[in-house]
Amino acid sequence: KGASLMQSSDGGAWNQIKVFTVPAVLGIVTNVLHQSLITVPDLENSICVTILGGGELASISDAQFLAGENLALIGNEIIQFRDAVLQKNGSYKLSYLLRGRFGTEWAVKLHKPYEEFTLLTEDTIQRVITDANSINKTCLYQAVTLGMLLDEANEKQFKNQSVGLKPYAPVHLKATRDGNMNVNF
Repeated sequence: KGASLMQSSDGGAWNQIKVFTVPAVLGIVTNVLHQSLITVPDLENSICVTILGGGELASISDAQFLAGENLALIGNEIIQFRDAVLQKNGSYKLSYLLRGRFGTEWAVKLHKPYEEFTLLTEDTIQRVITDANSINKTCLYQAVTLGMLLDEANEKQFKNQSVGLKPYAPVHLKATRDGNMNVNF
């Protein structure tokens, strides 16, 4: 249905900080996603996702894949998938994966059974803009489904560590040493 994202710094007053009018495609990953390389498509691993509620997943073309479509959050890792095949039991098998997207390469090896799956689209994901005073501050949040009361939603603590402001890990570095063993990039 969509939701309002509510925030409270003290557990008393709640402020609406975002409204999502399109429902997200959410699910549960029923197998463990194993570690792999992040610079090439992962052809060995696949994931099985059971969608909760409405929504569906679809395969995309190579051009759409290269353009960055079919992004999903699994645990703390952002992945990208090209192939989505509906299984007889109603789940989807996702394969041809790109791993550790958008600075989440550190999470490639941290997967566990039954992690949450969220399909990331422009309509369902929005950045919450905050000021510098909110960095390293823990606040309470509630995602209140449209048509639901504030008291019916669960609270969740979140500490803004400004991860989205940090640069991605460097890649493709080349260096040499000179005669004095100094490193030159």
